Amino acid sequence: GGETSCWDAFNNEYTGDDKYYQWMKHSIIGGFIASKMISKKIGLITCAEGISPVDLNRMIGFSVSFMYERSGYTMPIYGATGVMDLVGVANLMKAMIREERVSRGGIKNDEKYNISNTNEGHWNDSEDEHGNVYEGNKKSKYFAGFNSGDGYLSYKTLNESQFLSAIAGVGILFLKADLVLTYESKKFKFGSVGFWLESARRYNGGGEDEITKKNRKRIKKYCKYFKWTDGRYDDLVDKYLDYIDTLR
Repeated sequence: GGETSCWDAFNNEYTGDDKYYQWMKHSIIGGFIASKMISKKIGLITCAEGISPVDLNRMIGFSVSFMYERSGYTMPIYGATGVMDLVGVANLMKAMIREERVSRGGIKNDEKYNISNTNEGHWNDSEDEHGNVYEGNKKSKYFAGFNSGDGYLSYKTLNESQFLSAIAGVGILFLKADLVLTYESKKFKFGSVGFWLESARRYNGGGEDEITKKNRKRIKKYCKYFKWTDGRYDDLVDKYLDYIDTLR
């Protein structure tokens, strides 16, 4: 079969007593986030069978709204000046998805990309060697209530639903934001563009003052595509890239 519907995927995997409330709330807020997601070049998307660019935006919007509520953070939804809003976080995740797809052998064309059919397994970066979302452990507030309450999403689950893959990816990004907030709050002011870009860098490893060749290449691509997906923060993205150039 093709892609499982978003509701069926969520209904099957999320077992919280507030399932219907969570679905309705974040569908509405996520829909608003999706409506504000600007795509520029990334708007030229060839999606997996049955998934349109609008569907992808809604998947990401829902995921950002859902994980934001669990984070306990206080952020504007849209229209912030000089700091990231939830639409910005959603556009950053979209840029990250684009980079992951291309780096894993998808369409190597900067004008468009193909969000793979999830059966092809192009979201492996979201799982550990045991097939579970890494760092999304059973005590994580972000993944609590998933997979019969065990608090993780299996590799098989992610391969069956692009929507759950988006939820996993956004959850991991928020986990990384928690890490940056805890250990590096003096370097990156919470909510700043630098704070969220550093969280994206840590998504693929790397320490506070260290960076690998692969890590450097990946974050620079994230930044490149983030300018495409949003465009409101270009000067601040360039400032973060200047910081990246100081790391060895």
